[in-house]
Amino acid sequence: MRVRFCACVGVALLLWTATAAAQDWSDAERAVIASLRLNQQSPAVPDPSNAVAANPAAAALGRQLFFDPRFSRNGAISCATCHDPGKQFQDGLPRGTGLATVERRTMPL
Repeated sequence: MRVRFCACVGVALLLWTATAAAQDWSDAERAVIASLRLNQQSPAVPDPSNAVAANPAAAALGRQLFFDPRFSRNGAISCATCHDPGKQFQDGLPRGTGLATVERRTMPL
């Protein structure tokens, strides 16, 4: 459900960004877009298959792995290198540049 929701928000933002300069949005359209913001959504339903979801030690391990560059092929970049938490888990570039530049942008997580 959350993946589908994030995809819908991504499409809405992409459409809004692509057409914002060419057209003015109505108040109703702006209200729909505003309703898709994450802070307007109800909390995610807990996943019963994730036995460690509430375990602070599991969260700490996940954070450590996400920022650890030793798991990359060259030992120099981590997941957070491209999926920057300060940039909504993207890198803000038109094409991703991890170990090599790729043909698409870095998708948010």
